[in-house]
Amino acid sequence: MTTIDPTQPAPEPMHRLIFEEPGPPRPAELPGGGPAWLVSRYDDVRQVLSDPRFGRARLYAPDAPALSGVPDLVNNPDLMFNQDGPDHLRLRRTLRRAFTPRAVARWRPWIAAMVEELLDRLEGRQQPADIVAEFTLPLPVAVISRLMGLDGSVWDRMRHWSEHAFSDGTHEGEQVASALKEFSAFGADLLTERRRTPGEDLISSLVAAADEEGGVPEAQLVSLVCGLVVGGHDSTMTMLGNSLLYLLGERRET
Repeated sequence: MTTIDPTQPAPEPMHRLIFEEPGPPRPAELPGGGPAWLVSRYDDVRQVLSDPRFGRARLYAPDAPALSGVPDLVNNPDLMFNQDGPDHLRLRRTLRRAFTPRAVARWRPWIAAMVEELLDRLEGRQQPADIVAEFTLPLPVAVISRLMGLDGSVWDRMRHWSEHAFSDGTHEGEQVASALKEFSAFGADLLTERRRTPGEDLISSLVAAADEEGGVPEAQLVSLVCGLVVGGHDSTMTMLGNSLLYLLGERRET
């Protein structure tokens, strides 16, 4: 990952970019300068994705070269998207059992109420207002916290851990390692607490789903919890902010 200069012009929207035609696999270079192969044709991509010789898990084997000099959440070998085959499917089934259509329908009303409350509060603020600070950040943090059965006292810590979860060059390696250690301890403690006193929250459902699935290593379950925290608010915050920026930029000139 690279650090982006906020003063640089925004990149062109994807639908305005002109891409070269797909072609045979060819050598390419990663943004960091490392060598890679570019596979762009549908049949070639399908062949690579279905070939067991390709995968993510072997990238994180003990004898594999390090992908980055700084630890981050993405390089955790216990993450679901760093697993292949049966290990990956076991974690997907566990997560799917926790995210049932009935559960999602039960969440929708109070999430909609949160959205309305934040929008009403934003409307009453002195203009111009900071949409990130007033809406796109607090909404997903509040949602994922309530889903996990947590209160607002953990919001700042969750944001801190998420900001250190990826190596973008803004934090020293020791800072990232320390934050990830705290993050993992938080996930492990939360799982222990929900096993002892289960409730109606997402983590309790995840524990029950893992027990039903069987064979889920504790380290992978901890990583699943941490991934839910980051994916449940950081990516949503970014998507909401970028979507609004895109919509404002696409308005017709009057």
